[in-house]
Amino acid sequence: MVDGLARLRPGGPGAAVDVGCDLVWVEGPEAEHFLQGVLSNDIARLPPRASLEALLLDVKGHVRHGVHVHRDGPDAFTLVTSRGAGDALVEDLERLHVSEEIDIFGDAGDLVVTNAPGDPGADLEIAMRPDGLRGLVGKAADALAAALAVPLVPAGTLDALRVEMGEPDPNIDGAGRLVQEAGLDGIAVSFSKGCYLGQETVARVAHRGKVNRRLAGLRLDAPTPTGAAVSLGGREVGRLGAVAEHPLLGPIALAVLRNEAAPGVAVDVGGVPGRVVGLPFPTTA
Repeated sequence: MVDGLARLRPGGPGAAVDVGCDLVWVEGPEAEHFLQGVLSNDIARLPPRASLEALLLDVKGHVRHGVHVHRDGPDAFTLVTSRGAGDALVEDLERLHVSEEIDIFGDAGDLVVTNAPGDPGADLEIAMRPDGLRGLVGKAADALAAALAVPLVPAGTLDALRVEMGEPDPNIDGAGRLVQEAGLDGIAVSFSKGCYLGQETVARVAHRGKVNRRLAGLRLDAPTPTGAAVSLGGREVGRLGAVAEHPLLGPIALAVLRNEAAPGVAVDVGGVPGRVVGLPFPTTA
């Protein structure tokens, strides 16, 4: 994995990762109006064939879904989300859809993440994090890798890169959290667009200027699953988010932790010793 990680880093010689995704299509004369009112980013400013990252929040401003929104045309959008999350996203959008003239439907899709240049003929392309990565949708991974002349590397390579660089996954690290707690306010939120679901809470937290929890890194003594409790002095201060096995750093993870769990503090993570670190992680052990 060391070679794969080096190849996938920004500026690296190139690699591809077979990620998989769910796709949700929102189409119709009022598609833009509907999405502009329920998603956190400025959908109206999207030109055709471009994408941006956005969140679907609940009425209290907590993250329910993270999506990449691709504008297929004036009245047609593709929402790319995590594999297995599409059905719940369709259900939530249908619940919010009252009388708009739109159709909403979804299916599983192919998503390959790469830093390699070139046009391999994918159905659509979305900008990914970390910067320099792009997601190619609609073509099998082996065919895309061959067209780009780069190797396929294990999915865990992308996980290691994202966690190392402190890139939160909205559907893991952000799930049920306030936008600012998960560090998503500078990624998937527009503070200049009109009203959207959950906006009041996002704006209030932004004006208040602080939250009691924040995204942090964790180095672990052993692999530990997402959702494990993180405890400091016998008190739970958060839950484990995205996890990865890093070829240089060993088991690492992200977590939204209470502010008292500062970098350098030793914690218990589901019975496994761990230590809080600042983000991004160092690139050497």
